[in-house]
Amino acid sequence: MNLILIGAVTLTNTQVNDDGYLTLVSADDVDEYLNVDTIINFDYNGEILSQGIYEIPLAHNVSLAWAKVCTLSYNLELEATSVRNNFDTLLDVDSISAIDGHISSDFAVEVQISISQDGINFGDYSKFIAGDFLGQAFKFRLVLSSFNQDITPLITNFEFTIDMPDLYEAGSNTSDTSSKTIVYENNFSKAPDVQITIVNATAGDDAILTNQTDESFDIIIKNSGTNVVRTFNYFVKGY
Repeated sequence: MNLILIGAVTLTNTQVNDDGYLTLVSADDVDEYLNVDTIINFDYNGEILSQGIYEIPLAHNVSLAWAKVCTLSYNLELEATSVRNNFDTLLDVDSISAIDGHISSDFAVEVQISISQDGINFGDYSKFIAGDFLGQAFKFRLVLSSFNQDITPLITNFEFTIDMPDLYEAGSNTSDTSSKTIVYENNFSKAPDVQITIVNATAGDDAILTNQTDESFDIIIKNSGTNVVRTFNYFVKGY
């Protein structure tokens, strides 16, 4: 199961049951019952609430260094359970009603997204359909709905993926007898991979990279432990 439950999870009218699956909660509290022997299942002791929300932990929100166009998608796996069936998982969801996407006549599950263009201020949540989105940060949540007081959707797996287009950069420069800083032209989201080729290298030449960040890297070229001046080409790949 890939429900993201590590960290500060926001659960509103939802719960994680003993099997680790996400469901709606019931409307009644067990303490309100005079005779607990009448309770079918202590996880669900009354009518199912009509709607609940699961919001992923803040630590798992996607946050980039800059606003970029990203391809976002998700995988959601769900079943349904019935309070009148001792909450055994229904093996055949069609026995409730046929699911069309994540919606049936008895329940619905909607994936929603909230986007920030500056990494701080987020817009309202809206229905998420996989595709390309421009933003610096993204938040996700699930909205569970029940249209039958005896039925709750049961989420067994939820995960999302983000794919950012690769950025490439290439250039030439000359090393110094002290460290030299190369500043990128592109806005990378994290320190990219750097490949150095020394032009007309001499046996023993060695390029040493330090302080690699999403904005720049430092380079020294040494030969037998001594800093030397060399022309070099660099090729950078990141996102």
